[in-house]
Amino acid sequence: MGIIRRTVADWLGRTIEAEQVDSAEALVQLEAEKCCFMEAARTIMCGYVTAALQKSEIVFTAPLTNDADVDVYRWLWNVSPNPNQNRSEFMATLTNRLLNCDEGSALVVPLKRKGNTSIYVADGYSINKQPGRMDRYEHVIVEGRADITKNYFLSGDAYRFSVDGDNGWAELMRRFNAQYQRLGASAMAAMMDRNSKKWKMRINAPAAGTEEERKKVQAYLDAVTQAFRSNDNVLLPEYTDYTLEEFSTDATRRATDSSSDVTSIRKDMFESVAECFRMPTSLLYGNTNNFSEILSSFLTFAVDPIAVGMGQEITRKTFSMREWAAGAKATVDTTRVRHVDIFQIADAAAKLVGSSIDSPNEVRGFTGQERIDAPWADEYQRTKNNELANGGEQYA
Repeated sequence: MGIIRRTVADWLGRTIEAEQVDSAEALVQLEAEKCCFMEAARTIMCGYVTAALQKSEIVFTAPLTNDADVDVYRWLWNVSPNPNQNRSEFMATLTNRLLNCDEGSALVVPLKRKGNTSIYVADGYSINKQPGRMDRYEHVIVEGRADITKNYFLSGDAYRFSVDGDNGWAELMRRFNAQYQRLGASAMAAMMDRNSKKWKMRINAPAAGTEEERKKVQAYLDAVTQAFRSNDNVLLPEYTDYTLEEFSTDATRRATDSSSDVTSIRKDMFESVAECFRMPTSLLYGNTNNFSEILSSFLTFAVDPIAVGMGQEITRKTFSMREWAAGAKATVDTTRVRHVDIFQIADAAAKLVGSSIDSPNEVRGFTGQERIDAPWADEYQRTKNNELANGGEQYA
């Protein structure tokens, strides 16, 4: 039995090969536009928090702990967490997992190799709840692999940071993402529809053949007119029985309503993210008016709660109850986030030292200067202008 071979001809009468049709379809295939304003707002927000935490040293106070052990903690959390990341990179990964992912949590696991300890932010993990006992973190993935970690970590052997808690923050963000994604995509599609040109082609005879062949002809027609429809100063030859005409559009809506709809949705998305993370909205827009007040609000309500939670988690997973009772703790020091000009704060620094609020070395730590290796620099001082309220008499 013979084989019936079908061919598809283009509008100039030339045969379209299968390879040509495939490439034509690839040229005209349009991927749905995705509105990413919510993701952009969260990324910007995460960048601000990351920058603040990168400047915040994690201070370890451990009166009963061996100094060598404390040096290891300081090294891991402030200098070199693991062989592949420095502290800034590690903190950026941790903050991104914590704030820019729907889970609202991040797991940091310690791994020992050849006697050296490193800490890594897990790429993924699952929690096996154990009521009344330590939870188990299973299927932990580190650096894209699951086979370099042990089968599971008990909750007491790893650091789990969370900003969700009981307030449903992660679930709220998931709902916002879903709702705004649909709303934003609808507005973007409407704007593109109003601002795009539409053409119609008049052909005396419709394409013949099977449904698949007609689709190939349509794809080819789209491909050969793509350059004309998407570029300026392009010539389109018009052959007999073929006419290309533009649909009439409402030009008055092109430059006003369509773009303002998208702008309003974008603004609402940014404000929603700012409200969820308790940070000033103007900071997301890059507005530096009243920057001192904005930064103070940002640190107080957006950064400090995360820093306090991190300090508490590191403290309880690093020290024993006996060590904590003796004063051992880990603190994420956010006092150094602000840029400090030592000439502008000279008078304030003198008052802090002169009123015995801070020692000279404590003030130098705030200004970013090196400590003075002398006993007097750690002592609390007082100017001779100050005296006791009872007239200078010493209490018994």
